[in-house]
Amino acid sequence: MGWKEHQDLILWANSLIDQNPQVQIVLHGISMGAATVMMAAGSPELPPHVVAVVEDCGYTSLSDELEDKISHSLGLPAFPLVTVTSLLSRIQIGNFLGAIDCVDAVSHSEIPILFIHGENDVFV
Repeated sequence: MGWKEHQDLILWANSLIDQNPQVQIVLHGISMGAATVMMAAGSPELPPHVVAVVEDCGYTSLSDELEDKISHSLGLPAFPLVTVTSLLSRIQIGNFLGAIDCVDAVSHSEIPILFIHGENDVFV
């Protein structure tokens, strides 16, 4: 859901920089890709060659998104499913769901971010 992918994105940016040290990079992502670029934007490992981010319809946090989908889309109680999923996430990728937070990530960003989101988006 964007957590591991943001690390890959940073590796790709560094690969571009290795090929062209003068490159300036703008990251763009839609939906899960938006979450990916937001998390990359807040990473201390993001190279300075990344000069801006455009995110389109990203989620605020993975736990918020999962809670919403379980309760509204499936009509099930979020507890204990979110808690169990968070534990599985910790085992699988090394982080609890609460750590995968785009709002927190962008609060650490020092580059411009354009947020695109419409009221007609009922999924995110």
